[in-house]
Amino acid sequence: NDTCDAVTGCVSSPVICDDSDMCTAGTCDPSTGGCVSSPVSCDDNDLCTNDTCDPLTGCASSPISCDDSDMCTMNTCDPSSGCLSSPVSCDDGNPCTIDTCDPSTGCVHAVDTCDDSNSCTTDTCDLSSGCVNSAITCSDDDVCTVDTCDPSSGCASSPISCDDDDLCTNDTCDAVTGCVSSPVICDDSDMCTAGTCDPSTGGCVSSPVSCDDNDLCTNDTC
Repeated sequence: NDTCDAVTGCVSSPVICDDSDMCTAGTCDPSTGGCVSSPVSCDDNDLCTNDTCDPLTGCASSPISCDDSDMCTMNTCDPSSGCLSSPVSCDDGNPCTIDTCDPSTGCVHAVDTCDDSNSCTTDTCDLSSGCVNSAITCSDDDVCTVDTCDPSSGCASSPISCDDDDLCTNDTCDAVTGCVSSPVICDDSDMCTAGTCDPSTGGCVSSPVSCDDNDLCTNDTC
């Protein structure tokens, strides 16, 4: 705006281009003399803020939300890189729990049964060391059985063999004392024969007894 002062002479004062909008910057175009309004930048170079502008109050920055609705992540914000998500630790320090995370509910601590799928172990858990799988004892207190364990089915008892490889004995087992071998009795109830056992067959053999008393003055009969 060019004016003239009677004392000092010509005076040029800048054109005021204020449009009363805090969100625009008013400048004067030297070629036209007209005001030009351009939006102001409210970017605060902080990726953790939402930058807005109010025509009355000007720029405003409010924090953004980095919540990813996942209970298994910790959400933070870095001004230079923006939102960051890191996994939460669900370790409860208890070796007897299986620690997992559910995105909708968060940490889950399930009891570890320590089941090793072996029927020959007793599965327990020690709070200081974790799972303990101890071998079970399969004794049925019967000396006539061999006690074994099958990982899939558990304890099993099978009879022991008391066979002494002697066909002239009867081999049995006593639940208290164990194997008993008693001789085969070859008594044919005939006083004139002697019954013996043949080791090769296990069968009884009868042979006549000798009634000879070595006295030639007697008739020896049976």
